[in-house]
Amino acid sequence: MKVIYNFFKSSHTIKNLKQENIELTKENERLLEENQSLWEMLDEIKRSEQEAFIIYNSLNTNSIGDA
Repeated sequence: MKVIYNFFKSSHTIKNLKQENIELTKENERLLEENQSLWEMLDEIKRSEQEAFIIYNSLNTNSIGDA
């Protein structure tokens, strides 16, 4: 009887571990997508800062003289 109990207990444990593995894999995929999105957002912020710097400098440029 004890052997049968241990078999079903092991089977149940394996089933639970497989389910947990599936859930963790999905969570990992979600986090990877979120991470990629954040990197893309950071790149966009850097480009915007560069554009703002260029515009700011061009607006604050004084002409030296007439050509």
